[in-house]
Amino acid sequence: MLFLTVVYFTATFPYVLLTILMIRAVTLEGAKDGLIFYLKPNTTKLAESEVWMDAATQVFFSYSIGLGTWCALSSFNKFHHNFWRDCIVFIAVNSGTSIYAGIVIFSVIGFMSVTQGVPIDEVARSGPGLAFVAYPEGIAQMPIAPLWSIMFFFMVLLLGIDSQFVGVEGLVTAIVDLFPNYLRRGHRKELFILGVCIWSFFIGLTMVSYVSEQFLFY
Repeated sequence: MLFLTVVYFTATFPYVLLTILMIRAVTLEGAKDGLIFYLKPNTTKLAESEVWMDAATQVFFSYSIGLGTWCALSSFNKFHHNFWRDCIVFIAVNSGTSIYAGIVIFSVIGFMSVTQGVPIDEVARSGPGLAFVAYPEGIAQMPIAPLWSIMFFFMVLLLGIDSQFVGVEGLVTAIVDLFPNYLRRGHRKELFILGVCIWSFFIGLTMVSYVSEQFLFY
């Protein structure tokens, strides 16, 4: 029950924080310009191969395609469970969340464009720099900046934890199913999960080093 409570909290509470941030962001000066930049189509970009590569990367990453998590989680369902419905709901919520979060991000970017006096396309940095550099810079310029900063990074922390639940479960379920006679005895599965988490933690330390961009983009 404790595990389910944590999962439900980390999966739903970020929407509360995101909504609060959105209400504040859309009232900022320049938010309208940021939203127009975000929502107005630019069909000339469709001719650029980099746009399609970024779109494919986003789809594969956000839907965890090829990681085995869908198969692992679906293995807990009953045999006649309506997985088609789950897939449609998941796709709608996932893509809708991305669009919803974009409203928050680009409202703040529009605000930064006005305060800094630079075009929006120069403020909107692609990649991790958008969430961890550009957006925090925008929050720092807002009134009561510490409050919004705490809310934003707490939301990012919860999203990261929630993502790890799925990623670890996908790996653990596959290996436990391969060696059920060994890993399903006593507390071996729990110890194995602990080992996977510790190993993942040390691997993740590379993402805060100076060579992290090499791992992200190459």
